Amino acid sequence: MKKIVRIILLLSFVLLVFYTKAQQIPSSNQYLVNRYLIAPSYAGHDGKSQVFIGYRDNWRNIENAPKTSLITAYVPVSEKVWMGAQIISDNAGVFNNIYAQLSYTYHLEIGYKKMIYFGMWGSMFQNKITLTDAIVSDPNDPLLQGHTELTGFSVNAGTSIVLKWHNAYVGVSIPYLFKNIDIYALNDAQNVVELYTQIIAHASYRLRFSYDFDIEPMIVYKWIQNYDSQIEASLRVIYQDDYWVGATYRSIGKTGVSVGGHLTKILTLNYTYEFVSKSYMAQPSTTHEFTLGFTLPIGTEKKRSGWRNNYNGR
Repeated sequence: MKKIVRIILLLSFVLLVFYTKAQQIPSSNQYLVNRYLIAPSYAGHDGKSQVFIGYRDNWRNIENAPKTSLITAYVPVSEKVWMGAQIISDNAGVFNNIYAQLSYTYHLEIGYKKMIYFGMWGSMFQNKITLTDAIVSDPNDPLLQGHTELTGFSVNAGTSIVLKWHNAYVGVSIPYLFKNIDIYALNDAQNVVELYTQIIAHASYRLRFSYDFDIEPMIVYKWIQNYDSQIEASLRVIYQDDYWVGATYRSIGKTGVSVGGHLTKILTLNYTYEFVSKSYMAQPSTTHEFTLGFTLPIGTEKKRSGWRNNYNGR
């Protein structure tokens, strides 16, 4: 354990001394049931006010491996406007990161079963490295003198748009619109951590396979500046709209298997077991991820527009 801590701390100091650009939001498979995670434009897309609580235990057998907790929620403030919020806490040994955002989503009806969901949000990052319990080879290192922790803070913004056509969804999300200005002040030096530019595109379609079964394929493409692009492909099989099993393949070499359902009218549960599916992956440990969702009785019924009433009447 001491050796692992030393390595982690050494890497962190190297990153702090130089100008770095390596920080990203933790990944998650739970957008299969919580679409807000992939694009806040999805707030209220099914007319429901919801709260989701999630937990991700990465690399199960590795000490000080990342553990991520999150909560998302969204409610309507008018027939077409929804407000959402998200808080993510990501911890890995001496590293502690908190990400929070507040989002605005507008619903625009453009035709029969055709919608555009437009979202924008502001976000805040707090990044902290705790030095109190760290074990280092040289406690008199000038980098450590007078410091119990190193803390950085930054703000950013993002936007996304989703087009719905019957049971098909196509969307694009840009999580960070501005250059990050997260600064660690250490002695007389300032060390900046910059978030890379990302573009996330996705598409899904829900198809009625039989009277009791639906299938829903989904593909996600992630472009990250200075990184290799990533592709995630998933498929859910849904029974009577209430229970499902699914699988997700990620091009980085991981596969996730999910199972879940609506336990009651207001309670949803989903579990994902993720494992390495390519032999060259350096980290062979498994990952467990849970999501618990609650449907809130807050103005979830949408009024139908006049043109739709006329269409249905005809």
